Amino acid sequence: MQKAVLIDYTTDDRRSVAVAETRLARNGFCISRYNFQPNSGSWMGAAQLTVVMHETAPFELGWRLPGERPMRHAVTAGLFHIQPSDQPVFLDWRETPGAVTVAMTTAFLQKAVGEAFDGRLPNLRAQAAIQDRAAREIIATLRNGLNDITSCSGLLLDHAGAMLALHLFRRYSDGRPIRSWMNGGLGASRRRRIMDYIDDHLEDELSLADLATQAGLSPHHFGKAFKASFGQPPWRYVNERRILRAKEMLLNGGRSITEIALSLGFASHSHFTDAFRKTTGTTPSRFRQDYL
Repeated sequence: MQKAVLIDYTTDDRRSVAVAETRLARNGFCISRYNFQPNSGSWMGAAQLTVVMHETAPFELGWRLPGERPMRHAVTAGLFHIQPSDQPVFLDWRETPGAVTVAMTTAFLQKAVGEAFDGRLPNLRAQAAIQDRAAREIIATLRNGLNDITSCSGLLLDHAGAMLALHLFRRYSDGRPIRSWMNGGLGASRRRRIMDYIDDHLEDELSLADLATQAGLSPHHFGKAFKASFGQPPWRYVNERRILRAKEMLLNGGRSITEIALSLGFASHSHFTDAFRKTTGTTPSRFRQDYL
């Protein structure tokens, strides 16, 4: 087998057939939008476990694993392929397709979902042109984060990244069963500790790993336990607490709406207004006018 081209999706290698338009690296995983140049045929691998979801016009993809017969796939928007870091594939295509990629380092995978597999991640096999609605929706959430990265959306991205990793291993791995966790939520002391920590750090860029560390749990286990205790995922709870703090600030003191927005981790006045309206049904300025 000829030497494979290894793409590191966390860097911008202009010599590669894959050229990034936008990239967001966070806590061991990287979300990017790529344009792929025509490729007449080469062995290609990835430095990380990578999911590539195609977004542009249909095209034909040649795909061959070592020692296997070549295959041709008709690829349309929304289909994706999985490429583990240790499995180069012989690929060819004539077009210039665009795609969103999600690359996950081994360190991220171990921290996010390793505990669910007793620390031994299952084996994944490279696969092409996969139709999977659940994975597509998670990837779409991550893709949207390229345009909306704030302290609120960052926690959502952590959660979505862990969910994507868990989904891939559950559905496309070698079949090793996931450890069965107890169905209960956080105990009273952990629950109070997490609530206090969130309230004390609403202005910070909270991550799922930060909250899990405070609870002494893995991100995967913490996410499940938190939802069992609070009835919603951590990112939604944090967003609601920020909006509640914003209401208090709107009604007390003379700080501008922009100052309040930035102090609570929102990217801008407009981003804060959108989040406030989604939660309360009104805008910050109208809320302030109605109650002052």
